[in-house]
Amino acid sequence: MKSFIDLDIIITKNDLSVQDKIVEMGVNFVYFSKEYLHYYAFLFQSPYVIPIKIENNEIGLTHSQSGFELFKKEVGEYLEHYQIEGAISQHVLHLWAYISGLAIIVSEEHTQFTSRAMIQEQVEDMLQIYTKGNAK
Repeated sequence: MKSFIDLDIIITKNDLSVQDKIVEMGVNFVYFSKEYLHYYAFLFQSPYVIPIKIENNEIGLTHSQSGFELFKKEVGEYLEHYQIEGAISQHVLHLWAYISGLAIIVSEEHTQFTSRAMIQEQVEDMLQIYTKGNAK
């Protein structure tokens, strides 16, 4: 099974912009939720999920999980690159909530929203709206 986020490839690719890294991570996560529904449900919706701790404007896991920590790191670099102010944890929570919500919608059996290009467009538009206040 192909890694759903391909972290090593995404993070080490020098030709990807900070925005492209977040988009790729998000698209792969959403696409994984559709293609590997049972793995997705086990990893993110079962009693065996690693708990997430949101406290005092900080977000993190109760145990180390490299995928989430890399996502936080990339969001921080994205915010710094575009000179966006505010608590990094707040931005991580918002972006993560959007991508996770999109993954849940796409993974539903009755949803016909399955094109990888369409998922990518949605994640790109969300980043534009969220960080710049408008779509492309």
